[in-house]
Amino acid sequence: MNARGASALTFGVAVALIAGVTLGNGGANVMPVFVDDFVRNGCG
Repeated sequence: MNARGASALTFGVAVALIAGVTLGNGGANVMPVFVDDFVRNGCG
């Protein structure tokens, strides 16, 4: 795995943690926006 892949993975974990907290606080309708934004800008 190259450095960029590793940092993207770490960023993905951070996003997942933040999203999990948001989801736990009742932000379920916000989650798809986070995921879509991450997929479009982060992974894609």
